[in-house]
Amino acid sequence: MADTNTQLVQNIQTLAQTVGRDIKDIKTRVNSISSGGSGSNVDTSRLATKEELKVVENKIPKASGVPTLDFTVENNGDVYVDITYPEVSNTPTTNTQTDTIAYGTTKIYDVVWGVAVPGAAGTDRGYLEYSPISGFGKLHLDIKMTQPSGNGGTIATLPANAPVPTRLIETAVDVSNNSIYVEPNSRNIKGWGVQSNNKRYIFDIIGFWKEIK
Repeated sequence: MADTNTQLVQNIQTLAQTVGRDIKDIKTRVNSISSGGSGSNVDTSRLATKEELKVVENKIPKASGVPTLDFTVENNGDVYVDITYPEVSNTPTTNTQTDTIAYGTTKIYDVVWGVAVPGAAGTDRGYLEYSPISGFGKLHLDIKMTQPSGNGGTIATLPANAPVPTRLIETAVDVSNNSIYVEPNSRNIKGWGVQSNNKRYIFDIIGFWKEIK
């Protein structure tokens, strides 16, 4: 907070140096008008015009931690300045740039095959589709097993740049509740009791995922 106040004072001092000479000139011209009663001759040509004051106002940087000054001139030559002070935030600012992600955008990561292989020819037999906005993701697998998974064996993996699940995600693949799953913070797709009897398994595992470095 102290650093913010110090910067504000410095900005105001800079402002005074920038426009002070112009304001002093305007004041001199107003004070030089001869005083008199009603009907006296007043040289209004020496008064500061609104256009001249606008030039001074435009010298003041906006949204940079300095007050905003708005000038008005009365018919008698009085100059008024309305000062609007900027809001001071206690939240530190950074210069980091945040990537903007369009609504509905998803990222696709292809499965790296291992013990599990594609269940048929063609594309999209194994992939993770992930939404960076919501964190929701769907792991789609259409596979056959080249050998039994055993209990906890890795059957395939996700790429090193893929998100990882925030919690355990799992689905049963037969009536005996043998399953395929991905553990939290892991990219290894594992099987539990999944057999390799040339059976084709097609399923989706859904859950929430997160990107990690």
